[in-house]
Amino acid sequence: MKNVTLAFLIALASFNSTADEIIKVCQLGDQPANTVKLMREQEIAESYLYTLHYSRKTEYFFGKPDDSRGLSVKAICAGKRERALVAYGEFTSNYLQGFVLVYNRLTGKLERMDFAEKNPPEWLYLGKNKTMVIVTTDGLGENGGKKYVAYRHIKGRLAEPEVEGMNTLPPHEGYDVIRLQQ
Repeated sequence: MKNVTLAFLIALASFNSTADEIIKVCQLGDQPANTVKLMREQEIAESYLYTLHYSRKTEYFFGKPDDSRGLSVKAICAGKRERALVAYGEFTSNYLQGFVLVYNRLTGKLERMDFAEKNPPEWLYLGKNKTMVIVTTDGLGENGGKKYVAYRHIKGRLAEPEVEGMNTLPPHEGYDVIRLQQ
C-alpha cells in the first residue's frame, strides 16, 4: 500500500508541475475577441515558459521559447477608457524585461511596446493615441543621470518605442495615469 501511495503522490506532483496556469486575463478592447491570456506553462529548472494567447493564436513573451523563460513575472490589467496589459519579470538579461499591450481602435489590432530596466515600471500613462511607461532610475543607467526614464508608444506606429530620460513626471492631461508600484 505504501508503494502505491508513494507512486500516486509522485505522479500527482509531476502532473501539477507541468500544468498550464493562467496568470492574468485582460480584455483590452470593446469585444471579447480582444481578450488576452497570460499563461505560465512548462517548468524548466526554476523558471517557467510564458506565453500570450489572443485572437486564436499563441505567442511566446519574447519571440522564442528560450527568451520567454522567466521568474518572478508580474502582470497588471490597467486603465478605464483605454485598457492595457503590463507584464514584466526576470528573463534572459540582468534587467527586468517587460511589455505593454494596448488595443488600437482605429486598426482593430493589439499593439506592443517592450521595455527593459533595472527597476520595475512605476507609472502607466494611457492616452487615446499614446502609451507611456515610466520607470524610476534613481539617476543610474544610460539616461544621463535623470530620475525617470519614459518609454513612449504612439498607436499606429510599429517602430521601436521612444525612450527619454527626465527629472519630472510628464503632465497628466489627456491620460489615464495608473500607479503600478506603491
